[in-house]
Amino acid sequence: MSSPFAKRALSLALILCLMLVFIPFGVAQEEEEEAEKLPAEALKALYEAQMLIGEEKWDEAIAVLNAYLATRPLDVPAAVYMQIGSCWYYKENFEETRKAFEKAYEIDPTDVKLLSNYANITYNTERFVEAARLWEKLYELQDPPESKTLYQAAAAYFQGEDLRNSKRVLERMLALPGPAEHKWYELIIDLCFQLEDWAEAEGYILEFLEVKPYQAKYWRMLYQIRIDKEELIRGTSDLEIAFQVEAPKRQNQWKNLADLYNYVRAPLMSARCLKEAYKGDKDEEGFIRTAQAYTSALRYDEAIKILDEGFKENPSAGLLFEKGRVLYDAARFREAIDTFKECVKLDPKHGEAYILMGSAAWSLMDWDAARTAFADASRLPKYRAQANNMIDYFDRIINERDEVEELE
Repeated sequence: MSSPFAKRALSLALILCLMLVFIPFGVAQEEEEEAEKLPAEALKALYEAQMLIGEEKWDEAIAVLNAYLATRPLDVPAAVYMQIGSCWYYKENFEETRKAFEKAYEIDPTDVKLLSNYANITYNTERFVEAARLWEKLYELQDPPESKTLYQAAAAYFQGEDLRNSKRVLERMLALPGPAEHKWYELIIDLCFQLEDWAEAEGYILEFLEVKPYQAKYWRMLYQIRIDKEELIRGTSDLEIAFQVEAPKRQNQWKNLADLYNYVRAPLMSARCLKEAYKGDKDEEGFIRTAQAYTSALRYDEAIKILDEGFKENPSAGLLFEKGRVLYDAARFREAIDTFKECVKLDPKHGEAYILMGSAAWSLMDWDAARTAFADASRLPKYRAQANNMIDYFDRIINERDEVEELE
């Protein structure tokens, strides 16, 4: 049921939501009391590296910090690896950046800024599922926790094709206190479609439309689900609302709705949709289909009006035949006969027009006119057998009529 481009569209939406912000580490940014806790040798190396970083001497800064690490200190602070990671980040070597932050995280897994950078760079190196797990851990450490962090986790799970965990995180977000953001609903609905969780998709769509009803896309999604469940009347209603919110850009969409209305026996609604579908189209098909919908609703005058309008735009035998058939259905037999006569003037080989003309004359008990019409039809190979059968029948009627008149 999902469209072929749905996954790509969702992927793009999730990528755009990841506003990754890398926060470079620097000793000057630390609180003085925190810096004082660092070992003297580590603090010296960090300040020397910071000065080199200020001059954009990244390799030299890395060398200073590696020289400190080469002394094999027992208590290497996470800040050293954070500083190394920052240098590699400026050099745009993201894999080395990730490795440095991984080591820093192993030393201090509770540093919020460190974990944020580690998650971001893990994502940038396309370790999507790992990044998602890190963002979930970051959310637990934040005070106060930030919902956007969970949103990033959901996006990264999706990028890693772990759709179930992506959906799980979004469900967690929707359960948070306070109003949910619209984009959360949009993403979980798309995920439900990807996973073919139709019942859940329907529930989330209904929740979303309660707070944001003017969303044609989601009314159309609801229509898809309802039609798949064979809830035709509800599905038709959903599609109608979608079209009221946003008019279809393609004729076929109006035609599809017209077909649905026809299927659920709502011909007037079908006629209205067909008028929209064929608006500006001078081809006879649109006028005929719209007239047929009005005829199904017993709105004969409206059907005739549509056909007359069509004939002005496109004077064809097909439109005259359809008008004659409407008049015949309305039991306006004399008008029907006159219309069929006009039809065969334009198209002398229109066999159906002769057959219905004869039937209309028969209904008026005008046997001679009926026989003439069927005789004209019999000259057309396709209608010969049917017409000859009717002629034989009328001959018997005429003979019986003549015998009765003789007896009188």
